Amino acid sequence: MKISKAVCLSGSLAFCLLFSFLGFVTVPVQVVAGPDDSVFMEADSIFQLAKMKMKKRKYAEAEQLLRQLAALNFPDSKKSRPIIAGTHLVLVDSLMRQKKWKQALKDGHRALKLRPYSKPSIYKADMLKMLGKAFGRTGNDEKATKYLEDSIAMFKKVRSR
Repeated sequence: MKISKAVCLSGSLAFCLLFSFLGFVTVPVQVVAGPDDSVFMEADSIFQLAKMKMKKRKYAEAEQLLRQLAALNFPDSKKSRPIIAGTHLVLVDSLMRQKKWKQALKDGHRALKLRPYSKPSIYKADMLKMLGKAFGRTGNDEKATKYLEDSIAMFKKVRSR
């Protein structure tokens, strides 16, 4: 699935940043920002650098950048939720690529308590899937199965809306 330039030019900066980071946007994001958007502009810079590190398989460096991004003081708004959720998803991914299974589980569970995950969403379903994979890697097949089944149910629930 690719997102068009028009979507990013007219859509939310947060969604554009998240989709750009996850590789769904193939064109530069152009946004007119005001002073309230400075945290989002900083987030974009950190996202881009972390993305470069992930592509170069420098997962530890990407992890540090993603932790820096997660520590930014985003306003509590719909605009910030995709960035917060996406940051934690990619952070857990970077930890798993480093085979830091216990840390991935800890950060993933902490992320599930954040507002972007409070309702059934694609973010929550994806985090449940990642936690299931991490539990599987630690040999806990029972929990892996539970989280993966929960993920499937959540994806179906989101799709049926």
